[in-house]
Amino acid sequence: MSILRVREIEMGYTETGRGTAVALLHGFPFNRSMWSEQLEALKGSHRVIAPDLRGHGETTVTDDAGRRWKRWRATWRRCLMS
Repeated sequence: MSILRVREIEMGYTETGRGTAVALLHGFPFNRSMWSEQLEALKGSHRVIAPDLRGHGETTVTDDAGRRWKRWRATWRRCLMS
């Protein structure tokens, strides 16, 4: 479990394994914990990243969340996949 700060947002995520990166994105109203079994199954052959999306789990939300969603999503993808 890690925290990544992207601008004013703190994003919780889990990262494990090595190899080709795979991002697991949860749906509403869940958080990254829904992927625990998949993380275990994939970590032997892939780098697996499971973030908490804005306002879920350990990721914060700001008042202007709707406006910034597309830019924020692109930013965290670049950060996590690098």
